Amino acid sequence: MVHPLESLVIRHTHRLPAPCGPAGQGDVAALRFDAALMSVGFQLSADLLERLSGLSEAAVADTAVRTLDSVRETVGDHVEHNVYFLGFPADVPDTFDFWTRCIAEALADDASREGTLAQLRTGVADLLTLPSYGTYPHTYAEMPAAHEEFAERKRRIDVLDAETRRRLPEPGHLLIDPGILDVALPLSGRATTGGFGVLPRGSLSPVDGELLRFFVHWKQRSCRTDYDLSAVLLDADHAAVCRLSYTALTEVGGEHSGDVTEAPDGASEFIDPRLDTVRGTFIVPQVNIYAGEGFEAVEESFFGFMLRDAA
Repeated sequence: MVHPLESLVIRHTHRLPAPCGPAGQGDVAALRFDAALMSVGFQLSADLLERLSGLSEAAVADTAVRTLDSVRETVGDHVEHNVYFLGFPADVPDTFDFWTRCIAEALADDASREGTLAQLRTGVADLLTLPSYGTYPHTYAEMPAAHEEFAERKRRIDVLDAETRRRLPEPGHLLIDPGILDVALPLSGRATTGGFGVLPRGSLSPVDGELLRFFVHWKQRSCRTDYDLSAVLLDADHAAVCRLSYTALTEVGGEHSGDVTEAPDGASEFIDPRLDTVRGTFIVPQVNIYAGEGFEAVEESFFGFMLRDAA
């Protein structure tokens, strides 16, 4: 019988409770399970792989299905991440050109023409009233056709079994990785959030590589909810240098995936600053609530970042 808290244990400890079932030859199924885990940034420990290999193929398959569902939820891989601009990070338009196109499309639409003209006569147009602004112009299913490689996952984290801590030797001299010195020390646990690789607010994370990607996903619960993802570049004195956001889609050699203004079925926004063109010392990501429900009121929300190779 599967314990009702198994999924909770996997998500919060990144450990898989010792699987059980009839004995058999589950080695092939266990290797497939390991490969599937690696596709979302995890890997079976050697001992856990050996234990699964001694179970029946059906027992391994049942364990894999349950575990993968929990792991994908941990890393945000359980939702459909659509983008406003179909070719993102390629083919992101200039901000002014994009806004102009939205106005032109509104003027060509019989239902919105009069209202748009009335706004233009005042010299100001509200982007949220333009039919083609803020809502996905394509479905999630149409995205793979526009990308030869739909997703790239690099992080590899072991799913450790329950005996790992017991096998670790007692520490003698304690060595501290210098990288941990930039992690902020929380004053309480009240602000602790769930997720994978969560750092306290105010922490610094050195990054190197070609492309840094920030992402946010949210799904509204009962009313229109609009989250806005942006990134501010600061110099060594923490003065603002420039900004990458829905009002500046192609700054700092990077791209914004486009502004999505409602999320009844879930919505995602991405930012890709290219590290070799960044004109600053610090990159500060921000997620602002433009309208609707707060982070704890929505049905689901999460933020993260990853390093990628430039296309």
